[in-house]
Amino acid sequence: GFPYITECLKKTSLYIDAQGRYVPSVIPYTILLRICGREQQFDIVQSLYKEMLGVGCEPDEVVICSLICIFGKSGHITFMLEFYEMMRIQGLIPPIVVYNFMLSSLYKGGLYIKAIDVWNDLRDSKVKPNDYTYGVVINVYRKMSKFEEAIHVFEEMMSFGHLPDGILYNMVITMMGKLGRQDLMLDTYEKMKMQGLIVGKYTYTYLVHFFCKAKNYELAMRFFSEMQRQGCLMDEVIYGTIISIYGQLGLYEDAEHAFKEMDEAGLVVSDRVFIIMATVRMKACSYAQVLELFDEMKSRGFTMSRYAWIIVLQCCVKQQKLSHAESVFQVMHEKGFTDTAAYTCMFSLYKKLSILEGSKVLLSILESDGLRPDEKLYGAIIDLFCSLGMIPEAELYYTKMQNDSGLTPTTCIKTMLIQAYGKEGRFSEAELLYNGLNRPDATAMVVMLDIYDSFGRTEDVAS
Repeated sequence: GFPYITECLKKTSLYIDAQGRYVPSVIPYTILLRICGREQQFDIVQSLYKEMLGVGCEPDEVVICSLICIFGKSGHITFMLEFYEMMRIQGLIPPIVVYNFMLSSLYKGGLYIKAIDVWNDLRDSKVKPNDYTYGVVINVYRKMSKFEEAIHVFEEMMSFGHLPDGILYNMVITMMGKLGRQDLMLDTYEKMKMQGLIVGKYTYTYLVHFFCKAKNYELAMRFFSEMQRQGCLMDEVIYGTIISIYGQLGLYEDAEHAFKEMDEAGLVVSDRVFIIMATVRMKACSYAQVLELFDEMKSRGFTMSRYAWIIVLQCCVKQQKLSHAESVFQVMHEKGFTDTAAYTCMFSLYKKLSILEGSKVLLSILESDGLRPDEKLYGAIIDLFCSLGMIPEAELYYTKMQNDSGLTPTTCIKTMLIQAYGKEGRFSEAELLYNGLNRPDATAMVVMLDIYDSFGRTEDVAS
């Protein structure tokens, strides 16, 4: 027991002066504090420390550092910071091990701002950070979403000759990608390889996805090839990204081959890749195969999501199959899946087929649903009425778009009205709307050229 130990210490000649008085020493208290801390006897740690002060034993740097580590490890962050402040008041500087312990404890406790304060204290001291220090600080900045600061610390780390491990490289490459620092990301990737570190599946997956999103398909495929050469295990995410890339490049057979390869490997574990593959087949105008794909998806027990139903509806619209489209829309409406995209599809089909009655019914359903149209839906409705020569109705929704939804009509939508005015012989209104365009595009110019030409305005045509 500790009282027995301390009583024994008082009786040893080592701690008795010439007058026979007990002279307290910091050494046994330090040993006891460390033992108690290791055994997680934190109440005894506190009582020992109080006893130490009570007998006039001044805690030194070793004692305070021990206490900082003990309380940091136990999650008693407040006590840890109190002893750290005591060190600062005494003008003592902790060694890097203690700094690392504090930074790690603060990071684990989610006290990121305080961790950065300690990091700044460390930088102001003469203590040199090590690999572990830099790693924790980079993680702290990452958690705070301060990616620029994290990258700056990483670059400082490299400049002082510290070598990051693969996990830190992966993390930093991801942050560089989020900031759009493509060149720096590629340079860091090359340094990682030069250091002899194995680039992991996570990094490759991120790089492929990043460059796919950036539409840099050449680099995306390069990293995919490297991933295959390294023998990384493929999963649904990476296959889905590659199928999407093949679709964007028009390599539909390659997309089909990748999907088959993935399916045979048993990696189709959700509806995600089915939807990606359906999008590719839509782009290839293989509408019948899209529907077959969804039949297969349902046979495997996957549920048709809102987005899957939208693709089916788009197939019907592309093929101008009115009855099929209306049936699909009805099912979607019953399931609560009819969003602005679904309504936009239907209005575009009614415009292609010049169907007014169906459009009126659809408008009434839209209003009863209380769905606020977005820019594309407003455009589809206005385009429909313009094509049918129903200018007052088109103007009504043009006004609603601005007043009810607070949306600014695009050049494309304004061009629809300009063309409709021209067809109805309303030259001044067409010209007024055209002159109000901020930057007329080629389509608007061609429409206005036709209108000027039809009214014999040769000088305006030349201009």
